[in-house]
Amino acid sequence: REAFLARRVVKILPEDPCYVLGVVPCVDARGADGIRRLRDLCKAIAQRVIAPFPITILPLRGNGSSVRRKFQALSATRVL
Repeated sequence: REAFLARRVVKILPEDPCYVLGVVPCVDARGADGIRRLRDLCKAIAQRVIAPFPITILPLRGNGSSVRRKFQALSATRVL
């Protein structure tokens, strides 16, 4: 449904960019089957994303997710 891209500040090798792609899935992520679908979705996205820097795919589940709220607060990060 939504995707957010943000650069993460890291202490080790801060000169190398580290990006996080937060994905709000449209799949039901409840239960063991949901978690499996979510993992498969993240793997599929990771295989299709082409970038000159490493990207970590992070699922953002639930409207109240604290990590999701952090991504949404960075308004310029919304990519989808």
